[in-house]
Amino acid sequence: MKKILLLTVSALLITLAFLPWTASLPIFFFLVPAAWVALREESWKRRFLMGVFWGALIFLFNFYWTVVPIHYYGRMSYPVSVLLFFPLMVYQMLPFTLWFVFFPYLFRKNIFLPVLLFPFLTGFFPLVFPYSISSTLSLMPVLAQTASWWGEWGLDGLIVLVNLLLLIGWQDRSRRHIGFAMGAIVLMFVQGMAIFLFRFENVKIQNAPSLSVAVIQPCVRDGDSAQVKKRKFFAAIRSIHRVSTGKLVIIPESALPDSIVARPDFMEVMREIRRSLKADGVLFNAVVFKNGKLTNSEFLLRKDETISRYDKQHLMWFGEQFPFYSLFKRLPIYAAQFANFSAGPEKAPLNDSSFAIATPICLEAIYPGYVATLAKSAGLIVNPTDDEWFGATRATHLHFAQVRLKAIENRRYLIRATNTGYSVVVNEFGQVVKDLPEGKSGYLTLTVPFIKEITLFQRIHRFLPWIGGLLFFALLLWRRQPKEE
Repeated sequence: MKKILLLTVSALLITLAFLPWTASLPIFFFLVPAAWVALREESWKRRFLMGVFWGALIFLFNFYWTVVPIHYYGRMSYPVSVLLFFPLMVYQMLPFTLWFVFFPYLFRKNIFLPVLLFPFLTGFFPLVFPYSISSTLSLMPVLAQTASWWGEWGLDGLIVLVNLLLLIGWQDRSRRHIGFAMGAIVLMFVQGMAIFLFRFENVKIQNAPSLSVAVIQPCVRDGDSAQVKKRKFFAAIRSIHRVSTGKLVIIPESALPDSIVARPDFMEVMREIRRSLKADGVLFNAVVFKNGKLTNSEFLLRKDETISRYDKQHLMWFGEQFPFYSLFKRLPIYAAQFANFSAGPEKAPLNDSSFAIATPICLEAIYPGYVATLAKSAGLIVNPTDDEWFGATRATHLHFAQVRLKAIENRRYLIRATNTGYSVVVNEFGQVVKDLPEGKSGYLTLTVPFIKEITLFQRIHRFLPWIGGLLFFALLLWRRQPKEE
């Protein structure tokens, strides 16, 4: 019973770390109770069962909301949505379960082995929802500034190392190890403060080109009638008429009414909207069906009325893409209205003559390597999303915490444009510049710089899994020479 309680405490600590009032701090000791349990369980079978329990709790506490988008976005009934939730949970909790099973052997051999294994499992494993524990640090961005060097991989490893130092300190009553752990946290804080104060990596920002933007949050809801959707959307458009001249107008995901998107002259309607706003461009999202393919697409309508397009590549299982679609659509659980989306052909930013914008759509923005590839040749990140699919859950803030870290990793301004909220602009250090409250229609206007410097993480993110893997196996195979008498 004690072990079950400790595993529950561990899962609760990682959940609490995502709450603003905890300032991310529980993440530095959430592994301690779980690791203590793993070390005291000799049977690998029992350790596996406990690891399954621990991983399931972490997923349930943090991703229980997955049922809601499966129901609304995937057009599944609630019973079917709950059934589909469980295979997702089993798949997602594997990294935590595997780490728990192998932890005692690796920890006793070399403390750095479980440190390297954790980010490898959670980052390299092809998860539906990449789960980075370091994304909690974006709530206290001063601790996350080195993300531009080694990304979430490095931060995850550092967090695990602090946890294990605290574990040793707790087990052995070792003040030295506790001091090392506290010193690592203080060093992260000092490094972050130095970057904040002296802007080490951003000396050219004063001379960077800039762009004036207007972001609307129209609160067009899925359950609204076609007439209400149209009224809300055009009310949001009218609200920015006084401030939209010469700006890039950003319209979030799912904000455009179906009655407009379905029109054969849809693009002409958007051109007329741009002209009426006297905007330099309009960035908008639409679901497009063409050549037998359904895509979630982002469009940039320029001042010269030409259009460029980006199609979403990372599609949400059971929400946008159904695995084994051709098989399951014949079964009774299949919902007739389920929309099976197709992934886009290439990952490239949307370009104008003077700027390039990376536009990872919705949950795409939580994939660090993917965003780094998009943002490397862009000067701004815009994340169009519709968090209404999450329902009245904490998923909106969990999503924002993960997306916010991408601004730091890529040293770019990031605009999170949402249909129903939370719309927010963060600077290249992860600090909130402007925001709109959730569930309230409105707009944001500001001027954002285009930062074109390439971060170390953007250069090396492809190699980090291989570097971590080589170090892991080198330490695993390395044997210390016995001391001579």
